[in-house]
Amino acid sequence: MIPTDVLSVVKQRVALDLEDRCQAFAKEVAQILVEMRDRGVLISSTTQQRVLDAIGNEFRIRSSLIWHGFARALAAKAISLDDTTATDIKRELARLLDQHSGDLSQEHRRAREVMRRSTELGPIVELRDAALSRIFSEIDFAVLGQSRRSEAPAGIVNIYQGYGIIQTGTASSASLTINIGVEERRAIEMALDAVQQALENAATLNNGVRTQTLELASDVRGELQRDKPNGFRIRGGLQGIATTIQTLAAAPEAYQLLKGAAALVGLQLP
Repeated sequence: MIPTDVLSVVKQRVALDLEDRCQAFAKEVAQILVEMRDRGVLISSTTQQRVLDAIGNEFRIRSSLIWHGFARALAAKAISLDDTTATDIKRELARLLDQHSGDLSQEHRRAREVMRRSTELGPIVELRDAALSRIFSEIDFAVLGQSRRSEAPAGIVNIYQGYGIIQTGTASSASLTINIGVEERRAIEMALDAVQQALENAATLNNGVRTQTLELASDVRGELQRDKPNGFRIRGGLQGIATTIQTLAAAPEAYQLLKGAAALVGLQLP
């Protein structure tokens, strides 16, 4: 059973994170609709698919943020992640995702209205379940890693990371596979566009910092163009960009897009 204080802290953090995500998602959909309108294909299956892809990505981002909240809380309380606790977390994660995703259901209904005769628009539960299956597998990996705790020397602190990685000692190792697909690329590119605009409009930002951050953004864009992008380079670049963007009071939208894109590649930004 998840301790009451842990669940309370997680709920508070999730409410804050997903409120930000609601705003970022609304702007993303609005941008898609403007782009499709300008191209003269607003009422089309292309528009419908773009919105569906955005909804699917958003489910992934939100489920990842919720798991990250639980992972941080478990680490803070030094709670062992066993099968029972993992089951409880999965149940609460799904409940919190549903609680904070009413806007996704609304956009799904609107997408259905774009082309009433479309037969390719599956139920939203498929997008939700796909995201949950992905994050549940990460929790399962975390449980497997936690099973090594009994073999670790006394006094070793387990560290839960955003994608369920656990390290149990100085001699231990952890691995992370990062997949950069079409939707991940699109989310990162959209975030980089917002970052570039925010940097160019930040009048008080040191020119040297601006130049270096823009160079990082350019490096990430270049990496995305490769047939097999290096996920670790992309994660490193996004982390460096975030260090600058989160200090700009006038760039909250860019930061939220960056945070969402980072979550898709296993990087959890504060």
